Amino acid sequence: MKKHPQKHSSTVNLSFKNSAHTGSRAKQLSPKDSSTKNLPLSDTEIMRFSKIVEELAVHEDALDLEGIDGFLTGLICGPVKIALHDYLPVMFGVMPIFNNQAQFEEFSHLLVRRGLMIERALAASVEDLNDPRALVPILLDAEDLSAVDDPEGPPAGAYWAAGFMRVLQHWEREWNLLDPHIDAAISPHLDAFLTLCLPPEQWPDDLQPETDEPSQWLAQAIWAAYSIYGFWRSEH
Repeated sequence: MKKHPQKHSSTVNLSFKNSAHTGSRAKQLSPKDSSTKNLPLSDTEIMRFSKIVEELAVHEDALDLEGIDGFLTGLICGPVKIALHDYLPVMFGVMPIFNNQAQFEEFSHLLVRRGLMIERALAASVEDLNDPRALVPILLDAEDLSAVDDPEGPPAGAYWAAGFMRVLQHWEREWNLLDPHIDAAISPHLDAFLTLCLPPEQWPDDLQPETDEPSQWLAQAIWAAYSIYGFWRSEH
């Protein structure tokens, strides 16, 4: 049985098992093949992405691929751009050590393609999550939004929501929720993420899910991501 997502800590320094590659840490994150950068990840590529993530996830606070997908969504929704070397240790609990340059390039290629796909989805004007342009999180334990949840485990999307919230928690100053205008615009939408990633006994006293049906919580969190993305874009 899966446990609910946990909090994290972080340290910094991108490196490779082969120290000859440490000079690559300043490398810009960009698709190695521009001809594929606008293509969604195939099922085979998602499996490969997940395998690389598993190899890098040596720290107990490391996110799995579902969590990384939520983390990328949080980065894209947020108010500022965060550099790769700043967010990798937050994503993995510590700065990951890549086997070699090839692994780093494959990882970054898949990461940036997924990020581009998320941003295109959030920027699209959709009114229905069945719209083919709509955001569809990568879930490791559910094939679609109507999947039956494990009654003894966290609901579908819990790790995706935890990844999103990790961004806000780590870059709390940048999100600036102490500003009343920002707090009023953002905080109501965070309930959807907290509903997913926290067990009910840890919900804040003022958290009231819009529905008692767990199968709907992920859809609400996706719509919340759209609202947060739209707010920050309107502020710039």
